[in-house]
Amino acid sequence: MQTPVDVVRDFVFECWGKGQISLVHSLIHRDYVANGSPFGPEGVIANIQAYRSAFPDMVVNIDECVAQNNSVAAMVRLRGTHLSRWMGIEATGRPFDFSEAAFWTVQDGKIIRGRFVAEALSLRIQLGQIPPEVWTGVLLTKQYED
Repeated sequence: MQTPVDVVRDFVFECWGKGQISLVHSLIHRDYVANGSPFGPEGVIANIQAYRSAFPDMVVNIDECVAQNNSVAAMVRLRGTHLSRWMGIEATGRPFDFSEAAFWTVQDGKIIRGRFVAEALSLRIQLGQIPPEVWTGVLLTKQYED
């Protein structure tokens, strides 16, 4: 039987990294919940397809991974080029490189829960949807508030 880390690595590298959606049902529990919302394997498949369609050259890596019992935490890095419509944003042809903190719970050899914190602001800046000055403004404001 695979360890929780093995299950997560297969999910990240095979499903997300290579687009092998045929493996989703073997790795994702039928009762899978993402960020508190019921998602199931079909929701995962739709999400992977949306990303791989918009970013067909997407490369997905795990920069760091820590596990305890049936919980796995990882810093996942996604890179690629925005070549098709995604989340209402028309293709920009721009490259992107952002990270996401991911926390998974594995039960009976399948991922049953996922929680994610992504660098969404960074991604939107890289795709040209938000001016880079917004990030600088956030950093400066935070610095002066402390």
